[in-house]
Amino acid sequence: MVNHALIGVNVAVFCLVALAGIRSQRGVEGVEHVLERWMLVGDIAQPWRFLTYAFLHDMTSIWHLLGNMVFLWVLGPNIEDRLGRLGYLAFYLGAAAASGLGHVLMSPAPAIGASGAVAAVTGAYLVLFPQTRVKVLFIFFLIAVFHVPAIWFVSLQVVLNFMGLFTRSNSGVAYGAHLAGYAFGIAVPIVLLAWRVLPSEPCDLLHWFRQARRRAEIRGAVSTARSPASARAAVKRPGSAGEASPVDQVQAPVAQARARVARLLADGQVAPAADEYRALVEKYGLVAGAATMSRRLQLDLANHFFQSGDHGHAFAAYDRFIAAYPRDPEAPHVRLMLAMICGRFLHQHVRAAALARETLPSIRDDDQRAIAHDLIREFEGASAEAPPGSRSAGV
Repeated sequence: MVNHALIGVNVAVFCLVALAGIRSQRGVEGVEHVLERWMLVGDIAQPWRFLTYAFLHDMTSIWHLLGNMVFLWVLGPNIEDRLGRLGYLAFYLGAAAASGLGHVLMSPAPAIGASGAVAAVTGAYLVLFPQTRVKVLFIFFLIAVFHVPAIWFVSLQVVLNFMGLFTRSNSGVAYGAHLAGYAFGIAVPIVLLAWRVLPSEPCDLLHWFRQARRRAEIRGAVSTARSPASARAAVKRPGSAGEASPVDQVQAPVAQARARVARLLADGQVAPAADEYRALVEKYGLVAGAATMSRRLQLDLANHFFQSGDHGHAFAAYDRFIAAYPRDPEAPHVRLMLAMICGRFLHQHVRAAALARETLPSIRDDDQRAIAHDLIREFEGASAEAPPGSRSAGV
């Protein structure tokens, strides 16, 4: 709604300025008089200009307005969805002011246009949706549509603006405002994600880097487990002639089984990894910590079990995650998953209601809190309707 309202305001201002120029009976001079009152001229005594200039556009060509509004129409809704309505409005206005400041510091020329604020939206899109493919209409000797990854699309825009700035192009484009907008748009969501003001999602740039680092760690662990020195250390007991102690006889195959699970997950083979994990649990489940993987691997396995309908193993995998990582940021969500699986699929309504109630003190997100209350009402109602003497099956 906010994004569409911003587009509407920009178009309305464009029409009103044109109408004011027509009614003034001075044509272009009338339009210039209106623009001069609100454009950015770097006058600190008139700070409103750092916002009003972003709603003005070149009246000699409608393409200035249309170009900015197309970018805003395509990229803006997803950013508003992540930041929320008020957050997105504050971000857009802050971006307009920041890009205006960047222009004033780099050029004495006056400026108009939403390009700086739109550049910030584009920069935020790079951080929050780097792998999204953007549909681009290309017109140069031929007309074709290409699907370009957002990270390359936005990076190309930044490079072109740097080239325009340092070549001192006389095109009349405010390259300084664009670059300041990109910097603002990239920096703000990174800070919000790093401080966890904005929850990270699997599609954002920080999650992408974390996943790459995690894959590198898994590959390193697998390489270490595969090395001959590691295998000898796992079998031999210090001071012996190659005889394995009873503890080593258990730990070595456990380490090898865990390495097989990690290797399969690193290669993206989730289903085979889940089969190996089931075998690991059945054979070594009683060995302390044997069936608990690293936090992300444990979540990946639990999510796969749930999605494939294996609710018993999903419950056990989520439960091991909570036992090993009780203060993890994902722990409240995992506890809700435990309550839902316990009540809806394993039919232990009393225990499910208790799990949901235990989760409430650790939940900060309003949506998750509402889900917890819904689960409590659902399972307490179901347990009240159960016939006397009936018991739910165990996990």
